[in-house]
Amino acid sequence: MAEGHQYSLRDFYLEERGELRPTIPYFQRPGKEHVWAGAGGILTSVRDMVPWLSLLLNGGVVPHTNVTLIPPEVLNHLETGVMVTEGKAAYPELASIRALWRYTYRGHEIIEHGGNNPGFKTQVARLPNLAGNLPMFPHATGLGIAVFSNDANGGGVLESVKFRIIDDLLRLEEIDWYSRFVNETETYYAKKRRMAIPRPQDPRPPPRPISSLQDYSFNHPAYGLLQPCYVAPELLNPQSTSSTSGDDFAQGKDIGDRARSCAAFLQHPTTQLLLSKTPFTSVPTIVIPFRRTFATHLRLTHWSGPWFNLTVAWGNHGEHESKDDKNRILIGLDEKFEVEWVTDAEEEGLAFRGGIWGMEGPDATSPKDGGKEGAEVWFSKI
Repeated sequence: MAEGHQYSLRDFYLEERGELRPTIPYFQRPGKEHVWAGAGGILTSVRDMVPWLSLLLNGGVVPHTNVTLIPPEVLNHLETGVMVTEGKAAYPELASIRALWRYTYRGHEIIEHGGNNPGFKTQVARLPNLAGNLPMFPHATGLGIAVFSNDANGGGVLESVKFRIIDDLLRLEEIDWYSRFVNETETYYAKKRRMAIPRPQDPRPPPRPISSLQDYSFNHPAYGLLQPCYVAPELLNPQSTSSTSGDDFAQGKDIGDRARSCAAFLQHPTTQLLLSKTPFTSVPTIVIPFRRTFATHLRLTHWSGPWFNLTVAWGNHGEHESKDDKNRILIGLDEKFEVEWVTDAEEEGLAFRGGIWGMEGPDATSPKDGGKEGAEVWFSKI
């Protein structure tokens, strides 16, 4: 199996590119797939994709046996768009973008779906209506393309390869897609840097002492339990004062002795890697264990008043952690969200916002109000 790679400690806000490191071991262990299994979670190869794409291009029928594996009505249902994700195409060669990624490229319909997990990125596409349009393959009625990358940030290369194959086989004028994607990424992060508001020189105090967040727990019926840990400035070079490993706590289990559990969690090497990129001696900081498929830590750094900047980080943590310091990885520093600590008399909680819910579609809007009503995701104090 190929080793996936990621840029550890990349932070485009600080214009730090990070270091490309292998994701070792593979992030998901057998028997621990949980929600990832429902999303696919397939370990595959290009050799596997050839019969799969042939099956799809042949209407769900195995070409050399004429056995129907996918009923036509099922395939048609899967291929039918149900939602507009972009009101206007990003480039003139793309049009009619619909849900489940069905669109046209330079007048030719594409049906595709990509995938990714820590260290890997894939795209599997098919152009089903190309009869008479492939000079190199005059009897072909369609084209299937599978492109795999073991670089988690290889999306630009992957998509450029896909479009270059299409251009070459259809004998279309070549487009420099790679430069487009590079410029698009740099423009995106430059805009994010411009929009970032520096912390005020004289920030307003929070509604309560930040250290008191460690006394509380917060819950969301789908996202689960949050148990904050306050990062005391004296933890710059912490010494272990606890015999517990903090594993149960890191997995989101309710532990009675919060102080001891937080001490162990904050001393964990992955947490320490996160803190090494955090100015917690000057900016009050909260770190929350959040072991999920694509996250291990939430970091809240105080901005002003009830507001915090939020980072959702992933490290090869716990059962997935590398024993070799050279292979330790931390990602997520270059995406920022917001948290409001709401202390209303009626209901107290943490309001997450700033695009954390993955908003899509031309008609989708973010909540405008503050407090619970303005939350994209609301964690109630329990």
